[in-house]
Amino acid sequence: MSVQAVKPQTGYVDYSGVMRAIAVACKKNAIFGRRHFTRTYQDFALYAPEDLSKGVATLMSAGISEYPYEQGATEVGRHRIVVIVQGRIDGDTTGEDVEEAEFLAIRQLEILSVECQEIEILSGYKMISIATSGQLERPYYWAAAEITNYVEGTESE
Repeated sequence: MSVQAVKPQTGYVDYSGVMRAIAVACKKNAIFGRRHFTRTYQDFALYAPEDLSKGVATLMSAGISEYPYEQGATEVGRHRIVVIVQGRIDGDTTGEDVEEAEFLAIRQLEILSVECQEIEILSGYKMISIATSGQLERPYYWAAAEITNYVEGTESE
């Protein structure tokens, strides 16, 4: 991609461009191919059963934090992005089944993170954590990855 994430003259991030680039990566990712992809989060109950059986991947911005004001007014904060993989396991389901589905989702999110590093506008972004349901919503499962841009001088690097 030829779009720059940070406009050199101002230091501001093109947040919309970043989200569009990740959305394109999600749509092109062969591993996410069978999952329904969306930019709009909704509860399990609102999805069609066939979408949950295939799985759903949702991309959304979760805000901006940690502005390094001491470095100047044009510095950017930490842009937090979440990619959530949700689904339902059909039939009799054990906690182990839920974990296996979440481990697959984690692997898919890890692959997506690596692929995103190859996109110029996302070069400063990295996946920093993945949370899972911990079997609490069986037969449903989910894994949520937090992706963020690197901000020099913050404690959570």
